[in-house]
Order: sequence, then structure tokens, then C-alpha cells
Amino acid sequence: MTTFEIGKTYYYRFICSSDTVVKCTITKRTAKTITFREDNGEVKTRRINIYDNCENVSVDHYSMAPTLRADRAA
Repeated sequence: MTTFEIGKTYYYRFICSSDTVVKCTITKRTAKTITFREDNGEVKTRRINIYDNCENVSVDHYSMAPTLRADRAA
């Protein structure tokens, strides 16, 4: 299974604007959550889900929110 690692940088894209790429660096991790810092300096903590043998988190809480996946290392 592909997992998030502390210190590594991952990226996500928006559904409506696939040219926009946001990079996130994992700063802290537990078995169930990750904490990451986005390009703009915002720090978020999210619960980890597993899909397609890969860890992922929903970046925000709206219908078309992007997903940060562990297999998208920058």
C-alpha cells in the first residue's frame, strides 16, 4: 500500500481548473490522520482514507473538493 511519509511533498489539482497545482508537505502523521502545510502556508489536519490500495485525504469539505493522494509525490 502507498502511504504518506513525513517530510515528503505531494500535490493535488482542482477538478474545475486542472492547470492549478497545489503542493503539500507532510509535517506530522499518526495512524489515522496527517497534518500538512500547503504552498500558501496554511496547515491542515485530515483523516486518512484508503482507496485503490493508496492512502488519500479530502483537502476540504465541499462537493468537488480535491483529494490528496499518497501516489502523487511532487
